[in-house]
Amino acid sequence: MSLPAWPAFAIDYHPLNEDYAVQLPDLVNRTDFEQGLSRQRQIFTSGPVIYQVTWPMTPAQMNIFEGWRKNALGGGNCWFLIPVFWPDTYVTRQARFVKNSIQIKRQGGEWIVSAQIELAELPTLSDTDTAVAMLTYGTSQTVDQLVTALHTAVHTTLPAALP
Repeated sequence: MSLPAWPAFAIDYHPLNEDYAVQLPDLVNRTDFEQGLSRQRQIFTSGPVIYQVTWPMTPAQMNIFEGWRKNALGGGNCWFLIPVFWPDTYVTRQARFVKNSIQIKRQGGEWIVSAQIELAELPTLSDTDTAVAMLTYGTSQTVDQLVTALHTAVHTTLPAALP
């Protein structure tokens, strides 16, 4: 069964001023001791990320939003798909509204809907994509050029350094 999607055909998913407040999950447990260093350990590899968003809506969009929330999301209880901004582009992610977080107010002829949405996981790069991004950051080299340069450097400097 597929998840319902944000009704982007009628309501723009871009939040007001494209400002986000993002609360990252706490994935580490810390134990402080009377003496010595504290101990920290990873308890999860990923966790829910909370986005604070605000959307301006016309009265017609407000009607669509409320109907969609009530009917497609079971009153806001179900997961849905929505494009979210992270870190420099929009990516579609699974989200749901955090309980009792939706606030609606009327302002200057339009409706302002503020809410917290919870993402199951932060959109992050894979290990390989992170390594490539780190190696190519600030360079105009392609990945192939970078691999060739690294290969040449390893094969020309390492043999000289070995006994």
